[in-house]
Amino acid sequence: MNRVNIELMERKGGRYFLSGKEFYGVAFEIGKDQRVRAIELVDGVEVGDYRPICASPSDGFDQVDLTGMLSDYEVPLYQGRPFSGIGYEFDDGACTREVFLRNGIVYSEARWTEAGGMVYFDVPNDEFGEVYEWYSSGGLKSVDITTNAEFYGGMRFSEGGRLVILSACNGFLEAIPRIVRKARFFPVSTVHDVEKLEVSDDLTLFGGDVGDEFFRYLSDCGMLRDVAVLKLANVGVKFLSLADLPHLGELHVDGFELTGIKHGSGEYLDLESFVKGGNSSVKIFVDGREVT
Repeated sequence: MNRVNIELMERKGGRYFLSGKEFYGVAFEIGKDQRVRAIELVDGVEVGDYRPICASPSDGFDQVDLTGMLSDYEVPLYQGRPFSGIGYEFDDGACTREVFLRNGIVYSEARWTEAGGMVYFDVPNDEFGEVYEWYSSGGLKSVDITTNAEFYGGMRFSEGGRLVILSACNGFLEAIPRIVRKARFFPVSTVHDVEKLEVSDDLTLFGGDVGDEFFRYLSDCGMLRDVAVLKLANVGVKFLSLADLPHLGELHVDGFELTGIKHGSGEYLDLESFVKGGNSSVKIFVDGREVT
């Protein structure tokens, strides 16, 4: 959705136009005191006030243009005081950042390209924090879900949309139905929707939720079939079968002890015995060192 300073538009016959076209999106009117009035336009016609994405408009916060004042090193001031409310930042007339601040401290924020594509979203809900990033092309880059004392996890994607990292800790996988009820842009609806994701040939699985059962599920559904480099970090996997990973060339085991590994229908062996037995051409690394 486009987000543009209303001064860049032309008004004709009660409608707003941008570059000769009826405007659809959010228009921002900036007063002399830098106060902002934001409205939504559909086909050039005002349909109501814009509802800030970073905080509830019912809270009645001031909305102010803070362009040039949103820094990691300085507290933004408005009328001589640390600002509390909704702040906007503009680049060449396009609103590219929206933040919610309390006493000058950013509590939530979202960012867009000048063309109106969202590239960052960090707005916690009343149950957990959720942070998303997108590539400028529009594809999802990452998602992180965190709680103070419960589950946490996330995903990373390549620019081509393939899953690169899946992290799941302290019940993250079991909490997915709960996450979906509140999360704004979470990419799956159930645990089993994970198998619908395209997977990178270089995949990292992280966290204790990734145990033997979940790993077998990923293998059985064919999700790991094209993986060439598999990195397992601090996972709960104890016994690993490589039968459903025909293209695997490297296996990295970091931060946990893998009890047994096998290829095909043979018995599970410890890593050193597996490598010395010539059971597979897969190179195995433990905490960065190759097993020979």
